[in-house]
Amino acid sequence: MVEYWITDINLDNNKIEEVRALMNTIEGLSNTNIYSREEIIKSIEKTDDRWYASILKETKGARNIWERGAKIHVVNIDGKKFIRPEWN
Repeated sequence: MVEYWITDINLDNNKIEEVRALMNTIEGLSNTNIYSREEIIKSIEKTDDRWYASILKETKGARNIWERGAKIHVVNIDGKKFIRPEWN
């Protein structure tokens, strides 16, 4: 299982097209990588990977401190798949 923290979102017509995300590892958060909506959907549906929104807690110089936010899940609307956070 891998845990990803989404830091930035690129929208097209109010739909998430791609995101920048950090991978949370034993060593800490990795550098950001870009993932498409389709990659995230496959990751959630076909593996036990977990995706979360992240919240910028503070900035220390050139370093950002992030905390994990809401879990991301797949929503099927009229046969089309979308991703969105689970709000409590």
